[in-house]
Amino acid sequence: MFSIKIKPLDYSKSFNQLTEEEKLYCYYLNKACWAGIPISLFQISYESPALFIIFQSFFSSFENLENLEENVLKNNIVSKLEFDLFIMYAVDFYSNYGNYYSFGHLKIIPILSSYKFEEILKLSPKYNSFSEIWNGIKSLLYKDLSSLPKISSKYTDPNIVGTYYLNGITLDEIKKVDELLTKKNILLVNTRLQKINDNAYEVLIASIEEKEEKLEFPNENITIILKYGDFKDYLILINSYLQKAKLYASNDIEKKIIDLYIDTFRTGDIEKHKESQRVWIKNISPVVEYNLGWVETYIDPLGVRSYYEGIVALKDKNASVKYQVLVDNSQYFIDQLPWDKNFEKEKFLSPDFTALDIVGFPTTSIFIGINLPNYLDIHDQDGFKNLTLLNAYDSYDIQLLENIIYPKDIELTQKIELKVSMFKTALHELLGHGSGKLFKVDENGKYNFDKENIINPLTKEKIESCYLPGETYESKFSVFCRAMEEGRADYIALYLVYDKKAQQIFGFKEKEYEDVIYIMWLDMFIAGIFGITFYKNGKWESPYPHERFILLNYIFKNQEQDKKILSFDIDEVNKKFKIVVNKDNLIKYGRSILSNLLTTFHISKCIGDVKTAENLINKYGRLDEYMNYIYSMIPFSESIKKKMNIDLKMDEKDGKKIVQINEYPSTPIGFIQSVVDRFKYDYNEITFKQWTKYFNPIDKK
Repeated sequence: MFSIKIKPLDYSKSFNQLTEEEKLYCYYLNKACWAGIPISLFQISYESPALFIIFQSFFSSFENLENLEENVLKNNIVSKLEFDLFIMYAVDFYSNYGNYYSFGHLKIIPILSSYKFEEILKLSPKYNSFSEIWNGIKSLLYKDLSSLPKISSKYTDPNIVGTYYLNGITLDEIKKVDELLTKKNILLVNTRLQKINDNAYEVLIASIEEKEEKLEFPNENITIILKYGDFKDYLILINSYLQKAKLYASNDIEKKIIDLYIDTFRTGDIEKHKESQRVWIKNISPVVEYNLGWVETYIDPLGVRSYYEGIVALKDKNASVKYQVLVDNSQYFIDQLPWDKNFEKEKFLSPDFTALDIVGFPTTSIFIGINLPNYLDIHDQDGFKNLTLLNAYDSYDIQLLENIIYPKDIELTQKIELKVSMFKTALHELLGHGSGKLFKVDENGKYNFDKENIINPLTKEKIESCYLPGETYESKFSVFCRAMEEGRADYIALYLVYDKKAQQIFGFKEKEYEDVIYIMWLDMFIAGIFGITFYKNGKWESPYPHERFILLNYIFKNQEQDKKILSFDIDEVNKKFKIVVNKDNLIKYGRSILSNLLTTFHISKCIGDVKTAENLINKYGRLDEYMNYIYSMIPFSESIKKKMNIDLKMDEKDGKKIVQINEYPSTPIGFIQSVVDRFKYDYNEITFKQWTKYFNPIDKK
């Protein structure tokens, strides 16, 4: 049967180097970071906040979770296997902060029956306090995507779910309202949208202050009400911890960042959050790094609204050196990319690039690298930061690899995979997300590019499209914007891995040159194969497997017979296969084949050419009969890996505050206990209050 492997995100070495003041600063920032994570539950699904209340109530009702299994099994109500299935579901829920994998697109459905699930819950002394909530959502846990709340329109994907859009609002209505809001320069990242009737809509804005503003659009026969105060109680908690963290900030820049965060959460004004990011960029290589707010747009099916997220991490000074050398040479690498300088910013804004160990990163999927801020106007005009998260790196399960690659590849993978993965992430974040220029025209008809003389390398003609006033990359490319952008960054990393100077900066030796290229590509092909599990009903439920499958499929279908790079060695009898990569051909021809795919994504993004990008994505992002056959033979590991954030605790001794690492056993029960303890403050009450605030029966249909 299955097993759950818990990987603690150890940061003890970095933490022990901090001063007492820095430890207190880190402690309160981490508390602020976690205080807002229940907000993300509301952005995943209707039932996620309720599950949070149920699990917190259930697990906190036992004095010692280490004895939970014994206490459950002695009642002879469920078997050992059934108890394990219950714990597996709880770990999945807590590690994703909701009942969906992959940023809210792939539902986690319990294997355990609803009856047995309930029998375990009934063993809690607190069962009566949450039984009504359980009865209200238990049927939803087992329903597939097609029966959950959706954006309803003949133009929309019937599998789109989420709680950004409430009360049966249609896709056409969303687009219309968003268009009107954009014309009013109202930023949407911290909003949700609720339909009142066919002519009136409410925009729920996250803030502590509560107020309403009415916007009338007579020509459209539409009224839009801006309703501030969404998620108020969580934001109050966040600000209380930020105020305490400010007392231990080491400089005025850090204090200003905190002040801007506090103002953002108080007022709901995203311009203040944007300003916090401009200041954050100037805080170069702090010992304690942090960022929080409405950051990523992965969960929103339209790719416009963001979900709440936070990160606190500690700098690894030694590991950061090589990243800085890469930054210092960034313009050289940008110049190697397969397009001319017109499609890059006039000057590459060299960022701060820091190697860090995560202290707290509550998110549905822990990245190994981050490029922030995501506001593209700030990114392009003011700069950005790259963070690589050292303690989040992990390797493939060897037993799983044994089924799809040959022993010689496994041996090489074990030898250099982690180092290659760090190298790829560095190229991806710095030169992938850091490259490119958006072609725009402003309200006065002024272009930021030479409209008459720049030639589109895809058509060999003049540029015919660009971003109009108010348009953003996310709004223009919508549902596939993230897959396209992550693909563009990944493909740039694959393109630049051929550069010997880049490899040398990361410490690879001359004799490793071909192996580094080989493993980086092989890793992407493996990810493309395993990622097919995220392909459901003709749609991709996560941007990363989507773009990696596109690469796999594109290379497979565009390689010449005598220059073949990728193939599959299929054992028809045993229904098994092995991925075969021709190393010589990969070294000789891989870059040139990749160039066409990469250039299409890059130029399409620069000039806002949605159609060209969409055609490519639709052509290579779908499973055909052959790839579906390969997928049917994919073995899946019975071992589930989860990364565990290690919390901090504070005690007082002789009137002095002492901050220490609060470690837990690296077991499923230890993982659950860490989350239960982290939310000892009664989050259940405010979560229930928020959960019932905007409930409408249509949400459960």
